[in-house]
Amino acid sequence: MTVLVPAMEMPYMAPSFDPSRPLDRPTPDDVDALDLQIIARLRRDGRTSNRELSRILGFSEATIRRRVKALIDGGHIRIVAIADPYLLGYAIDVIIGVEVQPGTVREVAQGFSELENVRAVTITTGASDLVVAAIFRSNDDLLEFLSDDVGKIPGVIRTSTSHTIRVVKRSFDLFPEHLAWDRDKPEEAGGTLATDRP
Repeated sequence: MTVLVPAMEMPYMAPSFDPSRPLDRPTPDDVDALDLQIIARLRRDGRTSNRELSRILGFSEATIRRRVKALIDGGHIRIVAIADPYLLGYAIDVIIGVEVQPGTVREVAQGFSELENVRAVTITTGASDLVVAAIFRSNDDLLEFLSDDVGKIPGVIRTSTSHTIRVVKRSFDLFPEHLAWDRDKPEEAGGTLATDRP
């Protein structure tokens, strides 16, 4: 499955679209309503062509091509293929709370981030200094990870591992849907951008 993943949580968006505005490398203030519509469409299908986006959104193909390139080059979005780990045999999904020695949190976080089975590392407040998400094919692989790989990371005091027994929701991105399409005017009914256009 090919999907689009925003590279960051979407910031405040300018409410209008100026067709004369150059957009070589967008900043938060540069991302406007047209950019939001492009992102919304690519989230549904990352393989949507510039020509199809042009037809749906009502702007020239050249404008769409420039905007998509600028969003990618500026780091606002990435178009990637996301594998389903469960279908690939990674049935053991765990969250690991990590306590570290004072002053070592960044180094320990970097150490975890370099391990193959780790899919997310966050520095946190609260009971744990780090929260690490990792996936494994078997409990034996998990045991080897905890006893060997984690043991080689300087600064780790202790870990607490929680098994995921059922995934209720898993989302790969965050996007303000209310800023995208006007839901009362879907494109199939001739809807327009949820913004003023020249």
